[in-house]
Amino acid sequence: MKTARIILVLLLALAVRPAAAQPVVSAYFVNSSLYDTKSAAQGGFSGFQGDLMWHFAFNKFLGVNLGGGYLWLNRSEEPFVLNDRAAERYTREQHIRIPMHFIIDIPISQGFGFQLWFGGVGSAAISGVNVLSFRTTSGTGLVQHDYYSGIDGRKGVTDEEHAMAVPSLSTSPDMKRFDLAAEAGVGIRISSFVMVRGGYTYGVFNRYKKAQDGFVRRNQINAGITLLF
Repeated sequence: MKTARIILVLLLALAVRPAAAQPVVSAYFVNSSLYDTKSAAQGGFSGFQGDLMWHFAFNKFLGVNLGGGYLWLNRSEEPFVLNDRAAERYTREQHIRIPMHFIIDIPISQGFGFQLWFGGVGSAAISGVNVLSFRTTSGTGLVQHDYYSGIDGRKGVTDEEHAMAVPSLSTSPDMKRFDLAAEAGVGIRISSFVMVRGGYTYGVFNRYKKAQDGFVRRNQINAGITLLF
């Protein structure tokens, strides 16, 4: 409920257009990895990111973008057999983003030019779960562990099936919900309204809750389309 309230407040805030600001909507494909000092964390996350920001221009060449966004990530492992039953493991995450980017515009001609951007982003994880999905006597069952809340869950499995499946559930140390990262990238304006952009995000904080688990941070690459209104 608390997370839902935060999301609602963010959406309401973004719905009100600040004076003298240009709306900027971006959609990205994302490739993300967790880098761990003990080489135990998972890599190979992919997903999508959507940002709604407002561009405040200082002049023709300089400005700043402020706003918010949403990040969805997924990592799947190869299917396998669990006690003669088809099974698969995957990890999914959802995050709310609050970015701030400084913008350098390099116009070449009317509707064409380049853009450099850099800044930071704060994020809050809504959820992050390790999931084991497998065939049961009555259909498909799930067991999972949310490594942000520390809560385990299951669906469509008996006690016996749950006990059988848990040892095969991927595990990872519990993590902190909040993160801070540096971001930078480049954009190519192909019309007055459309820009192709790509960037890199470098995590700063240790995401593990317990120091004895080591140090892990998130890095990711994104590429996509930005619409300028």
